[in-house]
Amino acid sequence: MSSQTKNLAKMFVTLLLFASPALRASEGLKQGDVMPALAGFGLEGRVPATQGKIVWLDFCASWCGPCRASFPVMDKIHAKYKDKGLVVLGVSVDDDSKKWQAFVEKQNVSFPLVRDAQHKLVSLAGIEKMPTSFLIDGNGKIVSVHHGFKGKETEEAVEREIQSLLK
Repeated sequence: MSSQTKNLAKMFVTLLLFASPALRASEGLKQGDVMPALAGFGLEGRVPATQGKIVWLDFCASWCGPCRASFPVMDKIHAKYKDKGLVVLGVSVDDDSKKWQAFVEKQNVSFPLVRDAQHKLVSLAGIEKMPTSFLIDGNGKIVSVHHGFKGKETEEAVEREIQSLLK
């Protein structure tokens, strides 16, 4: 095999190695996937420790009506299960930090909120609808994905899932 052929083969393998994660990322995260560590996404704000915890990760925006409606429910569930191993984390996709900050101040919630200003996490997750949330088990595996917020229906479904993970 010539050195030129070997170099082409190496370039092809390298391309496959780098293209594969990119292709998977474009599909978004789904049930059964492992959520990558949040620290590597440049999120603005305090990202809580999540290792070994159940995480309700919610993608939201200040301009999203259903997101605003979901915050009291997330806050209630956070208060009820935070001492049992649940972390609730809101991740904003807002481009305008001032609008996001004003929104956060109006919400008065006790769970942490961060902003994905660079849209790295939201892009990897493949978020197409607001809000979209992931329930993640203590091993980092996504056990469910919720698209949209349907009031009591979403609240009851998420709470059942959290209770089953806490057993």
